[in-house]
Amino acid sequence: MEEKTYTAALVTAEHKGIYIVRLDGRDVPAVLTGKIKSEAASRLELPVVGDEVDVAVIDGGAQAVIHGVRPRTSLLVRKGLEDSRDAAQPVAANVAKVFIVMGLDGNFNIARLERLLSDRPLSGGS
Repeated sequence: MEEKTYTAALVTAEHKGIYIVRLDGRDVPAVLTGKIKSEAASRLELPVVGDEVDVAVIDGGAQAVIHGVRPRTSLLVRKGLEDSRDAAQPVAANVAKVFIVMGLDGNFNIARLERLLSDRPLSGGS
């Protein structure tokens, strides 16, 4: 059996199950293997923006297949929708700093700002 060779890539976007990964200085569309999809217990185990992933390049480098997610240093999550099966929604992985920007116009909401400034740290890697 031939051993597969994987390349490290960075997830830069995700659109309805199609990922964009940064590979060798260019953006390449990528999909998950069926194994990753079926073994993920929740959305938190799937790749998110900021994740480093192992990919196999196909179609002469025009596309990639994600075979694994490398360990995370952090995971920024937000509360999931109440009727959702996932209690938390991942926003980004491997985040070192977060900036909160809020306009001082009619949409300013002090309660929202207080929630964003809670003393809860980013959740640990998975």
